[in-house]
Amino acid sequence: MEDKGSKILFDLAREFAILKRRKEEIAAEEKSINGQIKPLQLQIMDLMIQEGNSQFRLEGVGLVYISILKVPKITSKEEFFKWLEDNDEAYIIQRTIHHKTLKTWFKGIDEKFEKEDKDIKEELKNMVEIFEEPQLNLRKK
Repeated sequence: MEDKGSKILFDLAREFAILKRRKEEIAAEEKSINGQIKPLQLQIMDLMIQEGNSQFRLEGVGLVYISILKVPKITSKEEFFKWLEDNDEAYIIQRTIHHKTLKTWFKGIDEKFEKEDKDIKEELKNMVEIFEEPQLNLRKK
């Protein structure tokens, strides 16, 4: 017979598992919906352009309109940074490392240091804050 503490633990673990599965289902559904949106969006814009419309009102929805999103991409970092500096725009320059990149890098370097019997935390203590975050995981049957 389960004691009261075990029952609470098992109930919480089941709820955790249900929520994790639901999150995966929602992520998969979102990916599927996004895959459906893009071609639909292109088809609608093509028809609007053919008809010479840049916008229209749809009852129960609102205004449907075409806009242009300008997305810059740096092709020559050195030249662009110099241009920013020369034009008093250097304030936007940032040296950053994405958190996921840093996490992946750290995992590899930590394993390497463990094999060499070194303490990575000691090596990086004045440069990088390393904290441990407990996580509960599930392995599918």
